[in-house]
Amino acid sequence: ILQYMQNIVGQILKDLEVREWNDWTREDLQVRPQKTIEERNARKSSLAEAYPGLLTGPHGVSLRNQNCLPLYILSANISVPPKTNFMAAIVLWSTGSSRKAASFFNNHLDDNASFDSFAIDGESTSKVNEWAVGEKGKWFILATQYLAEYIAKSEEGRYSPLLGISFRVGEQIGELKWKKSRKVCVIVAPLYILNLTFTSDIDDAFDGGDPDEYDRTMETAKMREKAAKILGQAAKRRSKLGLDGPNGTSVVRSDEVCITIIGIAAHHADPEYLFSGIFGVIPPSSRWRSANSLIEFFLHDGKSPRFYHRDQHVPHGLHLNKLSVNYHGDLSLSSERIMVLNDRVRNSRYRSAMCAAIHLAFRTLPDLAVELADDILTDDHSDGLAGILVPPNMESAEEYRAAFEKVWRQKISTSLEFHPRTSLEKNLLLFSQLSLEPVIVTPRVLEILHRSGAYMPVSEYARKRLLESCSIPDFGGLDRIRATLQKLLPSVPSENISVRQYDNLYPSVVWDDKHNLFALARPKPCEDHPAEECLCWVGPALHDITKEYKGNAISLRKLWRAFAVEMGGDTTIKRASSLTPMDTCALLFNSILSV
Repeated sequence: ILQYMQNIVGQILKDLEVREWNDWTREDLQVRPQKTIEERNARKSSLAEAYPGLLTGPHGVSLRNQNCLPLYILSANISVPPKTNFMAAIVLWSTGSSRKAASFFNNHLDDNASFDSFAIDGESTSKVNEWAVGEKGKWFILATQYLAEYIAKSEEGRYSPLLGISFRVGEQIGELKWKKSRKVCVIVAPLYILNLTFTSDIDDAFDGGDPDEYDRTMETAKMREKAAKILGQAAKRRSKLGLDGPNGTSVVRSDEVCITIIGIAAHHADPEYLFSGIFGVIPPSSRWRSANSLIEFFLHDGKSPRFYHRDQHVPHGLHLNKLSVNYHGDLSLSSERIMVLNDRVRNSRYRSAMCAAIHLAFRTLPDLAVELADDILTDDHSDGLAGILVPPNMESAEEYRAAFEKVWRQKISTSLEFHPRTSLEKNLLLFSQLSLEPVIVTPRVLEILHRSGAYMPVSEYARKRLLESCSIPDFGGLDRIRATLQKLLPSVPSENISVRQYDNLYPSVVWDDKHNLFALARPKPCEDHPAEECLCWVGPALHDITKEYKGNAISLRKLWRAFAVEMGGDTTIKRASSLTPMDTCALLFNSILSV
């Protein structure tokens, strides 16, 4: 079915000189309220009038039976100056039995095509075409043989009309015949071809094929009788196959292709299944595509996602997880177009287009962004969306965050703020201290979330929270901190040093280089002076500040000297000869802390 439909779509692409087309007119005669028999009969008559060559050939004619009625119709009437309009019709039929039928009709036969292009294995029209997909006609015979085998394996029983496949190219008609060997092995017989252009038959009857004999034989009554007989037989054959109208004039044109299949099982005859080989013939429930993007995302109702290349289904396409993809760029496919080949250049272009499409979707298509987030969270394959996406910047951080959080909210019941981590995260205590709900993701996904700006490492998030916390004015001991830092870091204004309403263990202090400020966490109550305020926190806080400061290093000697001065200590104590250097340090600290 895919091959037959692609024949029509490919000709449209070449006629219009475009790479995409999907503007079908769709008529579902099965939907509720279901059309009456009279309405379907009327539509059948209008089809025959609009497409006189539709119900032709041995199986097409049998669809004229009153029991055969249209169920679903795809049609197109396209202006293609300076040619005549391109006309196409694909019809699914009921037949009065459990088997369904399908017709495929179009005009504008390819200039390089002939009956052999569709009937002989390996034959094809133009090998290279910038508009159409694949090698048009090449797989017709394989598709036809497959369908013939499918029909031959149908359940036993008598069907009316008779099951089978036939197709017409201009006035040439082929019907797939089957024969059985002595070993009852079913094989495909060559296509039986009828050339129903009978003018040459008449001439041969008169002159035996020799033009010089024409004048002499014209007067021969026997030859006139033979010619009349041939004319009658040809007219009878043409009428039987529906090629001529009631007045004896031909209803078919030389540039038409018409294929008729009778014998499609009912469980395979649903239009969504039958026409699924070409993307968008039956529009998916949800589809998204950003402007100028080569990637089209959609949700497939089946169990597995589907990969399409330029609207054609590729059964063994590139890796997919949940979302289905229709890629409108170029790929290298196997000769039968069922598998994507390993083409480094083209596959790299696909990954680049996919990366750009995903990032753009997070920025501009919130519904698709949620689907993408769900896909990324449940698939860590290097060729999947998670392996392809590399956010180029953090401009869409909020959009990324909203999409991932919506997915988590659907799966996790909590009132806390979500924060992703890997299974190797070491700062687990921070999550509870910061009232965060940890969500385990893969390292690949965590990298995406960090690069997009949606989330940051939990340690950085804690530092951000400290900087965003409110200041505590006139906190006891803060004046000593400011005075000490005025000696050590005179470039930092005193008002840029503050204690914040932040009570977690990490971080104790943050240096904001951009704004030239220090933010200190509120110190924990002193274990030695639990009932009163004290200055015991000042020394450790200054020590943390010197470790946090990213500018020129502050030596401990300078720190202690400045600290001792501000705390009123004596910095001129001389070291006794009996004291070791370690004892001197201890003495200095004791003198400081006793002030």
